[in-house]
Amino acid sequence: MYGIINLYPPARCSTEQAHSCLWKLHLLRPRWRRKILLAVRTLALLGAIFPSLWGIADSLQASEDLQELKSLSLQELFDIEVTIAGKTAQKAGDTAAAVFVITSEDIQRSGLTTIPDLLRMVPGLNVARIDGAKWAVSSRGFNGRFANKLLVLMDGRSVYTPLFSGVYWEMQDTLLADIDRIEVIRGPGATAWGANAVNGVINIITKQAIDTLGGLFYTRVGDEDKITVGGRFGGEVDENMHYRVYAKYFDRDHQILPGGSAANDDFDGLRGGFRLDWQKDYANDFTVQGDIYDAEYGEQIFYPTLDAISTGNLNLVDERVDLSSSSLLARWTENQTESSQQQIQIYFDHFKHNQSQINVTRNTFDLEYQRQFVLWDRHNMVWGLGYRHTKDKVLTSDFARLLPSKKTLSLYSMFLQDEISLLEDKAALTVGAKFQHNEYTGVEVEPSIRFLHKIDDSRVVWLAVSKALRTPGRIDEGSNIGFESSLATPDTGGLPLFVNGGGVGAVSSEELISYEAGYRWTISDKVKFDLALFYSDYQKLRSIETVSVSVEAEPFPYLSIKQIIDSQLEGSTRGVELAIDWRLRDWWRVRLHGSFLNMQLNVKSSSTDIISVGQEGDSPEFQFGLNSSMNFGQDFTLDLNANYVDKLPSKSISDYLSMNLRLAWKVSPGIGLSLVVQNMLQDEHLEYSPIIFRSAETLVERSVYLQLDWRI
Repeated sequence: MYGIINLYPPARCSTEQAHSCLWKLHLLRPRWRRKILLAVRTLALLGAIFPSLWGIADSLQASEDLQELKSLSLQELFDIEVTIAGKTAQKAGDTAAAVFVITSEDIQRSGLTTIPDLLRMVPGLNVARIDGAKWAVSSRGFNGRFANKLLVLMDGRSVYTPLFSGVYWEMQDTLLADIDRIEVIRGPGATAWGANAVNGVINIITKQAIDTLGGLFYTRVGDEDKITVGGRFGGEVDENMHYRVYAKYFDRDHQILPGGSAANDDFDGLRGGFRLDWQKDYANDFTVQGDIYDAEYGEQIFYPTLDAISTGNLNLVDERVDLSSSSLLARWTENQTESSQQQIQIYFDHFKHNQSQINVTRNTFDLEYQRQFVLWDRHNMVWGLGYRHTKDKVLTSDFARLLPSKKTLSLYSMFLQDEISLLEDKAALTVGAKFQHNEYTGVEVEPSIRFLHKIDDSRVVWLAVSKALRTPGRIDEGSNIGFESSLATPDTGGLPLFVNGGGVGAVSSEELISYEAGYRWTISDKVKFDLALFYSDYQKLRSIETVSVSVEAEPFPYLSIKQIIDSQLEGSTRGVELAIDWRLRDWWRVRLHGSFLNMQLNVKSSSTDIISVGQEGDSPEFQFGLNSSMNFGQDFTLDLNANYVDKLPSKSISDYLSMNLRLAWKVSPGIGLSLVVQNMLQDEHLEYSPIIFRSAETLVERSVYLQLDWRI
């Protein structure tokens, strides 16, 4: 795509001056040269999207999302079909799991600009911003930069990395206006989705092409979100085939350090993509979609190395991180009858993450088949097969070394689930299991049993018992990572200290047995109540064990502590999650949510680990949220969302209350203006501080932006 873009002659250069102008471009600092190239590429993509927009628009009928959004009633919210629980469409209110759905209306009215920020709406999810680009997101505890117990999907495509079994949230982005909904399960989802769906599953689902006909262009300017421009165009090939293309560029300013200086963590990137939907006939649907992404951000990070000790340079250093990815997905669905369906999905993903001390390149190929049918009228059967092939190359340094540097992994899976209708469709029992074979731990089984009972038309109770596994990642297999380095102190016997550790070969999977219960009550046509309780028992969690303490002579005398990754940590979590949706007036909707989490971790008597138990304080005990949406006539809306997050004792981070405000004006049927103030209650606050791959403690600042939306 980029190869066809002609960078010269620039607007102010004559043809004779073109090469001179290009030379001046190359003389710029790489960071600014890259920004210019990204801007040119964005303009080229938008130019491709909007070549004759005014002429085409008259021939297209605007789709639902281009018109004024209609608030869903409480019954419609219960009736939203979700697929995340059992890989089959079922009403959210009839799901025997702690399910929460963020709708497209929620996304637009929130004024939030990133997917992690949107997830703050979900009870039981812990979302913390690390710096200008990075996030820590988890469900029911164990939060961190490399949180490894939450599976995330984009349109059914897994975006977790086998490097540490987690998610690079800085790479999870798309045009927010194209998202149809975000489905979230708190608790295990392993029976349907497999390993690593331990404490939750998030599936980000974009709209079908037929729902995004016409044009959309928006631009956002502000003090933190300095400039964001995006555009989308959807069209019709014929009555059964529709498409859309989109592009987006953003440039975010840096955050600040506790002392007030710049954190140098500015973030800019370009994303583009397409989707093509073809409904060949009533029975056959085809989808092809693809995305590209290219971004760069800065960070201040400390690398514990022997070189840092020898030079006395133990401070944070500035560096730039390059990100890029591309993906292509194809899916065929055959609807044989209303209750019988089969689907084949295939995707390819290319990923690169480069920084000074570690460079990762990974290619992923995934193939999945799924079949659904009804047996003997009462059994809704679903089964499927899957195969994933991953090949990576990791170039490392003295700070972080992965062995082997190249690795090819294959994952085979099969799942079977039976939903049995009981008591004349007033109750349902769902039993199932996922069978997987991975190259670290061989064949593993993840079963579950769920029961749901409709007490009456307004009340539902559900129970669940599940087993889930977190399989080893590359970092568990064979790694050597610098944990800490420091200059000589009396505590170290007058010698510099260097602590390093890592994997020592394949280790066992982390295990979870989870017990859950839930209660949903539509109190009236104005109030909805959703409660979830859970108790989770964990075994074989990762621990950091000391294997030797020695004085080394080369390259200079220093105290060396060597550690390994082991599985001698265990514990439990228990908690409550509550969501209330209240329509106070026809023009005013309020949603409240809260959660309580208690973690108890301990190590076995044979363990030397004194660090990992501190994870108890990495996630807040209490969280509360409020979302208020008000309509003033046909043209003005006012939205307020607030979140209270309890302190993090292990990181000495105080509790905080954040609040965002959005005021929107519908100038005309196709033009809208919105003013958003984020974190309006305080100038700045700290949300998280990483330990491994330790970066600067960065404060989240108050920010303001103005956005213009143009739809035709």
